[in-house]
Amino acid sequence: MMTERFTDLKTIADSELFSSRMEMVKYMMLRLIGQSGTGLGAWEMQISLREAGVELSTATAGRYLKELDSSGLTAKLSNKGRVLTDRGRSYMEQMDTELISSYLHKGVKKAAGGGEYKDLFDIYAVRIPIELESVRLCCRSASKEEIAEIGRYAESYGQLAQGGEDFTNTSLDFHVLIANATRNQFMAALLEMLIFEQKKIENSLEYLITRRYGLLFSRQHQEIYESIRDRDEERAVHLMQVHFDEIINAMREDQSARKISEKEASPPAPAH
Repeated sequence: MMTERFTDLKTIADSELFSSRMEMVKYMMLRLIGQSGTGLGAWEMQISLREAGVELSTATAGRYLKELDSSGLTAKLSNKGRVLTDRGRSYMEQMDTELISSYLHKGVKKAAGGGEYKDLFDIYAVRIPIELESVRLCCRSASKEEIAEIGRYAESYGQLAQGGEDFTNTSLDFHVLIANATRNQFMAALLEMLIFEQKKIENSLEYLITRRYGLLFSRQHQEIYESIRDRDEERAVHLMQVHFDEIINAMREDQSARKISEKEASPPAPAH
């Protein structure tokens, strides 16, 4: 279980979900109470926290527990200690989901922390399978209004490309609109997260070969839109694959050309 990794303050802090140490400690206390099953006393709580590297005075631990009681997340069962209430269990399920989401999002940001083609290749390796299924589901599920919006973005992309203006955000937002029309919230959220990171990389690059292909890619976006409008799933998937093949090929060719240019520009090795 991914939630098992959130057992110490450092890992919890790395998620960047909590704004204070107190909130993190309270989360740990709730997790320990939930794991106890039959109830956890204040003394046992202090021992468990100490084993996790958290030192709390008896007074502080007692105050935190009373605050958890007052919030309705825990309840005291005579001599058995505290247990989670129904509200406490629901709260922990929600927090666990948010922790995992925050952790994964941070992992993607870290993975995309550079600004070279390798980072883009890595993102595309994850994006492409999702994009192909996304456009298929979009053909099935998108409303007329959503399809019209996709069409407007395709038209805007073409106008920007013809005018020699920056079309990076419009191009990527076109794909976000398709994902949002799938009715699959997890697919849409994951794709939007990947595209958000890709935007940051592309906007940080002074030169990107795909910017030279604006007219071609805008025409491909228009064709993809038309296939979605016609609810033609197979054509939409095929066109999306062709679109990404063109992008990857352009990047690979540019990368190879740059390596050759750098090699030719390097001074010869000194003779021995």
